[in-house]
Amino acid sequence: MIEGMKRIGNIMSEVVEYSNMYESYKQVLRGTKRKQSQSGQRIIQDTERILTELSESLADGSFEISGYKDIDVVEGGKLRHIQVLSLRERIAINAVMRVVDKHLLHKDNFCEYRWKRYARPDEVYQG
Repeated sequence: MIEGMKRIGNIMSEVVEYSNMYESYKQVLRGTKRKQSQSGQRIIQDTERILTELSESLADGSFEISGYKDIDVVEGGKLRHIQVLSLRERIAINAVMRVVDKHLLHKDNFCEYRWKRYARPDEVYQG
């Protein structure tokens, strides 16, 4: 373990709880465009099975990100190159991060953590 780091405990049971997985599913599939997409429709039609499979693969450590797709989007008048994960993988990642964020944000370093998380590397808060 890295010096200065504290162990939070076994949070995987929280990650794979059905309620957490379902909230992640709702978060990832928010918006009409995602729900109407082909992959969104497949997930909606088989939600229970997909959430169960994701929970099991997270719990047993076999979950892996299979890859991402490079796409170009115009945002705010600028062309941006972004990398997109599948909706299924985003549900699993969201489930993990919901629990991790919940535990980390209750620590004394709330402001510093939030700042470091969203700041550019050259803007990291020095306290």
